[in-house]
Amino acid sequence: VLPKAEHAEDVAVVHHAAGGKPVFPLIESALGFEQRLSLAHGEGVSRLVFGQIDFQAEMGMRATEDDLLPFRVALVLASR
Repeated sequence: VLPKAEHAEDVAVVHHAAGGKPVFPLIESALGFEQRLSLAHGEGVSRLVFGQIDFQAEMGMRATEDDLLPFRVALVLASR
């Protein structure tokens, strides 16, 4: 798991450093969310992971599970 993932280049570095093992970028920021497609298509990425607590803190949100559904769906679609 790569915390605070925001740049596909960082994913590739981790993938190579881990001997080619799969990487799971953890989306915890607005920039990470914005970059979800490039992160999802990064070298060695298995799928994206949503860090909802840090995401909400950065965004200044107090969200319910229903409020977060659009973000989750966007990450699932990018992962697919």
